[in-house]
Amino acid sequence: MSEYIFDSCGIQNLGVLSNEYHFHHIEGISFNQPNISLNSSWNPNAAIVANQSIIGSAISDFFITTNNSIFISNGQQGQVLLLDSANSGNVTDTRNTSINSSSLFVGQGNQVYFDSFSSVTGGVSQIGWNSSTHPTLIISLCQQCFDIFVDSDENLFCSISARHQVLFRSLQQPSTHLMIAAGTGSKGSTATTLSQPKGIFVDTSIGDLFVADCDNNRVQLFHHESLVAQTVVANRSSNVTFTLDCPSHIVLDSNKLLFIVDSNNGRVVRQTSNGFTCIVGCGGTQVTYPSRIAFDSVENLFVLDQSAHRLWKFDLITWKSAGTTNGSLGWITTGNMSVARYGHTATILSNGTVLVTSGYNGVCLSSAELYNPLTGSWTTGTMSVVRSAHTATSLSNGNVLFAGGDNCGSFLSSAELYQ
Repeated sequence: MSEYIFDSCGIQNLGVLSNEYHFHHIEGISFNQPNISLNSSWNPNAAIVANQSIIGSAISDFFITTNNSIFISNGQQGQVLLLDSANSGNVTDTRNTSINSSSLFVGQGNQVYFDSFSSVTGGVSQIGWNSSTHPTLIISLCQQCFDIFVDSDENLFCSISARHQVLFRSLQQPSTHLMIAAGTGSKGSTATTLSQPKGIFVDTSIGDLFVADCDNNRVQLFHHESLVAQTVVANRSSNVTFTLDCPSHIVLDSNKLLFIVDSNNGRVVRQTSNGFTCIVGCGGTQVTYPSRIAFDSVENLFVLDQSAHRLWKFDLITWKSAGTTNGSLGWITTGNMSVARYGHTATILSNGTVLVTSGYNGVCLSSAELYNPLTGSWTTGTMSVVRSAHTATSLSNGNVLFAGGDNCGSFLSSAELYQ
């Protein structure tokens, strides 16, 4: 029989570390798990869903349900807000929490779980959004829960950064004690230890746990009922080389590929079959310090920017395939340019449009056209000089520098700037 010892937080320590918890998959999840083709992208020109006037300056977490309800914390006012995602983020309902909560999760039936460490009776509290206006403490903790995740079997997971651990407890058996899901309670960088863990995600199909291990600049995978992790991505990972700087949140898509908030690098990265690639904050976007992400039911990407006190929405740019329905790589026709040309340039601008300039069509051209990928349409303009075989360079401020080429008579030394 194992020896049970209870520390000051009521956490169950075993003679041999164990994270055995009952897991049997229950159909239905409360969040949107994207199923996006690898060649999809998001419009870099984001829309503001909510700003500081709505969510305050102490914003920490948000959650989008499968019916696209947006729950978001306003720590400055001690509230959880319900936003209308279809109407510019207008507030449709509120609940008072009286505290600055660091984490938020919405379960089936709009059961809202939030960190209530800052209250007199600290821990994790719950509000039945459809039935109650007053929170109820469901788990007592002596340290703050940075992130909450409730799996499909109603196990509530809590990442405690200060303790360097992820703990869990069954909500179906409220009399049970907290158990260890990951970490030893001591700061470290081994396969069994963590250092300031932040975001967590549980694969609801098999019970695997993903942990954003902030201070170790890595994402760890703990297979179900294992306390020994596999490093999925890190600066010096044996299988993937990718530089992270304090990953703070993670989402697993339905193809079991990760989306990672790389906070200190100011970006969101995506796992593909060839490794990882940047999708938001890759230069020229509005996000300054992303902390959390979520998807709506049509796979638009929402990013919480703690530094700017804003919730951003990046629309999915849909790529359809001729003769297919699964979004695999293929071709369809779109709107035609107004002028046939070759020897031209095509440059993606920071707002997602494509600028095509000059080239040759029997004569050298000065015309330019702007393509909108959302509508498939073109608008026209004119450069100051006819040129072909020139260069186009995107600058860090979003401008594009066009230089050189020829004018069908001589080589050019001139340059012009598109702003």
